[in-house]
Amino acid sequence: MFLRFSFLHELITAKLGFNPFLALIFGVPALLFALITGSFQRTIRHKPGIFFTGFACWLVISIPFSTWPGGSTSLVMGYLRTEFPLVFIIGGLVMTYEECAQMFSAIALAGVFTIITGKFFGGFDPEGRLGLALGSIGNANDYAAHAILVMPFVGGAMVLTKAKWKKLACLSTLLLGCYLAALTGSRGGLVGLLAGLVFLTFFGGNRIRAAVFLGVPALALCITPFLSRSVVLRYAMLFTNVQATDAETGGAVGSSEARSMLFHESLGYTLHNPIFGLGPGQFSIVAGRARREAGSYGDWQVAHNSYTQASSEAGLPGVILMSAGLFSAFVFSARVFRKCPKRVPALRDLRVLSFCLMLAILMYAICIAFLSHSYNFTLPALGGLSIALTTAAHRRLNVAG
Repeated sequence: MFLRFSFLHELITAKLGFNPFLALIFGVPALLFALITGSFQRTIRHKPGIFFTGFACWLVISIPFSTWPGGSTSLVMGYLRTEFPLVFIIGGLVMTYEECAQMFSAIALAGVFTIITGKFFGGFDPEGRLGLALGSIGNANDYAAHAILVMPFVGGAMVLTKAKWKKLACLSTLLLGCYLAALTGSRGGLVGLLAGLVFLTFFGGNRIRAAVFLGVPALALCITPFLSRSVVLRYAMLFTNVQATDAETGGAVGSSEARSMLFHESLGYTLHNPIFGLGPGQFSIVAGRARREAGSYGDWQVAHNSYTQASSEAGLPGVILMSAGLFSAFVFSARVFRKCPKRVPALRDLRVLSFCLMLAILMYAICIAFLSHSYNFTLPALGGLSIALTTAAHRRLNVAG
């Protein structure tokens, strides 16, 4: 999990010029142990496991109806081999609270690594936006979404650790993460963060609310002077009408118009192919070809919305199954949170972990509405984490009872 959430193997490949196959070395044994120890049976008992398994099966079923079966087969086989198994590796192998806490700690450590990577290996594009320019999260928007995803795990580690130096390290990482996320100029990331702040305000404790009301404005005031004018204008476009004649907003305006066009196109293909869709991975090809034949530019772009990406490429059953998997993961985490009241000190750790997982799922679910992450490992991984947390809570609650 550290490798997958930190992308360390991709960084090594990009910077050292060779592939150490770390994900393969650790991933294959993990998958084998999951298979021989009955992880599939344990995972499939829970709704997140059922829905993500259903999504994977539907991708396979949709291949013969794809506009290019060969391309869809390649994408689906990659998903089944490297992304989808995480729901079983996490949801079926993690059985106790101690193992669950170790899993969350590994992701928190990966979050620290991800944020530090952005600090030391990040670069700025002509618009002044921060990105890594390497690996799966090299794009500014992808990096922002992943940083936002892992930050709640870092926050959970800060709350649960007793060592003051660890608390300080986690707090420093969170502040740096917010700063780097702001530098990306990702408007989807900003919306995700705002949703997280609303969630913290309504469901966090008094200390968290105080931190939100006092700390967030102060942090925003400290960060804003370091943002380029184009990045500030990108954010301003979410709330006000910025004139497109301003040269510094041209890229942002063009991006908004392109995303709006892609969104409507993906909805149109969904309505025309509501059952099986265009085929996994085929939206950019079909849409680009259609634009070229219509005499427009043949821009081969993905949908830039994970939900319409799934609906246009795998039909309504695909997006329903994917969304249900993510929603059920949030519900499972919320159930654990409700079953761990503040008045029971023995359940404090479970309450913190479930709260952090709810926050991560909520913010990431919003971020991917601006990205094409339907086939990413993160979705089944979040489903697996919710199952692992539920299993650990069941055992801990029985003991506490």
